[in-house]
Amino acid sequence: MTTKDARIADHFQVERYSFYEDPESGQTLRFAEVAPPDPHEHEGQICGCTRAVAIKPPAIPHEVKQRLHFLSPGFDFPINSGQVTFGQLGDPAGHAYFWFRLPRETSIQIEITLPGYGVNNHFFATLMKGNRIDGSRLFNGHSPSRVFDPAKVAPDALYLHGSRGGGGREAVRYFETPEVDLWNEAFRLVSVAQSRAYLLAEDCMSPVDWLRLQLEQDPHLREAVLATRELLAPVAANLRETELFHLGDEIHRETHREHAARGV
Repeated sequence: MTTKDARIADHFQVERYSFYEDPESGQTLRFAEVAPPDPHEHEGQICGCTRAVAIKPPAIPHEVKQRLHFLSPGFDFPINSGQVTFGQLGDPAGHAYFWFRLPRETSIQIEITLPGYGVNNHFFATLMKGNRIDGSRLFNGHSPSRVFDPAKVAPDALYLHGSRGGGGREAVRYFETPEVDLWNEAFRLVSVAQSRAYLLAEDCMSPVDWLRLQLEQDPHLREAVLATRELLAPVAANLRETELFHLGDEIHRETHREHAARGV
């Protein structure tokens, strides 16, 4: 891809979906505003209870959802929701998801396609930093951790946590290599991108074309997004070479060892 092609391929997109109650049908009507226009958007039934419409209803919507994306081939970053996504990775169905939970807490939920790994060809990890973590549901998503209290962790500590319900096991591993710098930079870059886009993400009244123009004209936002892509792309492509994988694999083996002993 030439530099010119890359500039064309890399772009911001604004999606706004307004939802209305239709008293006649009892269904929800969804009206989409997307800039630049999405050729896949069309009028028709989305599911049993929601129908996409091409003409904006005159009523006041009961809900409006808006997402600000940065898109390029094989990469999607919905900035306001913090879901950094890489596609394919050598597998037509492959992907790498990095769900940043900023600013609620400094953590990332990670899911990366890894053929031959585990029982479903995917690597999963929960990466966390510091002690501003909600530990109330760490164990299998519903209970406090039984092996550590995140509130007592050092503010700059970087670590992984994992658990398995069937065996009742959980484990924690702390990063101890220079890869710590990579993840600290990832948190910083995503935080910068989200802060630059915050007011635009909350503006559901201005035209989506105008919002997109503001995104395109912010060089600091573009710089943070592109740097995020360049930082995480090697992790997605070469996962097995990272400390993330080695620590996550240790947790996987420890929390699954009872099942492994039984050949499960």
